[in-house]
Order: sequence, then C-alpha cells, then structure tokens
Amino acid sequence: MALQKAQSGPITRDAINQALYEIGKRELRIETLEAEMNAHLDALKRDYSPDLEALVEEIGRLKRDLRLAVEDNRGNLFRRGVKSLAVLLGRVGFRTQPAAVQIVKGRTLDDVVRSASDRPGFIRERRELDKASILGAYRVGLVDDTELGRIGIEIRKDVEHWYFEPDRARVREEMARRP
Repeated sequence: MALQKAQSGPITRDAINQALYEIGKRELRIETLEAEMNAHLDALKRDYSPDLEALVEEIGRLKRDLRLAVEDNRGNLFRRGVKSLAVLLGRVGFRTQPAAVQIVKGRTLDDVVRSASDRPGFIRERRELDKASILGAYRVGLVDDTELGRIGIEIRKDVEHWYFEPDRARVREEMARRP
C-alpha cells in the first residue's frame, strides 16, 4: 500500500512559530541533557582511567614476558612444523603473515607512484565516471536522457527537501518569558 501525504488545513504564522518554539525548546533540553551526560561520562573516565591504564600496562608486560619465554623455549614446546600449542587456558603460537607492500616511512604515496611509474604493472589506474563532466554535458544539451539511458546512467533531477530551523536564541528568550 502506497504512503499517502497527510492532509492538513491552513496554518498561520503563529502556529508555525508555536511549532518551532516547541521543537526548539526540546532541542535545547536535549543539548542540556547531553551536556550533563557528557560531564558524567568525563568524570567516570577520570575515575576509572588510572586503573584501566595500569591494567593495560600490566597486560602488555605479561604478554611481552610470555612471548619472550615461548620464543626462548620454542624448540621444546613445538614439534617440528607445528606453530601453535594448545594448553588448558588457551593457545600460544606463531603466525606467518603474508608478504605485504607498504610505503617507507618519510615517503608519500605520490612520491612512490612517481618513482614506480616507469615499472610496468606497478601502478594501477582506477577508472571512474566523471560525474561533473556528465552533468555539465547534460545541462548544455550535449547528451540527453535517452543517450544516457543507453549508457546506463540517469540524472537525478533537483529535489526540493523541506527543512526547519528554530532560532535557538529567540526560543531561549521565549522560554525565559513563559512560565
């Protein structure tokens, strides 16, 4: 079933102002509540942060010590060709990451592309539609809807969207005046 547009009667400027006042008042209340909530969250973060940071540091130390101990005892812990060991409370092991290309620190992507441009297959060109050019050609009549349709493109026409903007300063003033 298709959605139908709600039917409403005539609206006055006073009714529009009242609606904007009600919306603005609630938006201001949301801002106030969000500010209070953020203040509470900041306080909680400050309260818990030292304990969390200490735990993260301890875990880092424990992980480093475990890794070093396993590396030192690799020959005793792992049979030939085995890269992991299951124990009662988990698993330890070694993973080989596949080779990856990365840019050397201090170089930019543009630098590397320029340096590698004479190497066949090192640079991949990305093909994409030039939407600005297509819209320009459409606006001046170089292409029409039929031709674009054959290509597989359509132009979404300008669409009007409704909006509202309560004047927050005036809403605050009005809230101060009203009981």
